[in-house]
Amino acid sequence: MKNSKIMQSNPAGIAEAGNTIYRVHVTDSGSGLGLYTATTGPGHPAGPGLNVLYGGGSPWTTFNTIRSYTSGIDYVQKLALSVNPVIVLGPFGTLTSIGQTGFRATYSLPGPEIGASSTPDALTII
Repeated sequence: MKNSKIMQSNPAGIAEAGNTIYRVHVTDSGSGLGLYTATTGPGHPAGPGLNVLYGGGSPWTTFNTIRSYTSGIDYVQKLALSVNPVIVLGPFGTLTSIGQTGFRATYSLPGPEIGASSTPDALTII
């Protein structure tokens, strides 16, 4: 059963999936939707629960920044220091499972519409 697929949801808003070798941990709601990290699984030769990406299973440590060279905006999964204006992606995102071993975060930015949910760019980020 070394490569069996395992998926679970943790009560703290963290979804977890993977197999017995590697586990991915992803924030599944809120402004941090899509933040991620990875650990070793119970069948990994080095042992379970070891960092593959820093965080020990807490996805608040790994994030992406997507820069729009059209508008000069940095679209971020987590607020961080930036010399550019930033927009947090979480409110525009959805998280879906990829089988039982992973996740896909999709952020749909509406563009310069009238209203509170407008963004400078009309983009879909996957």
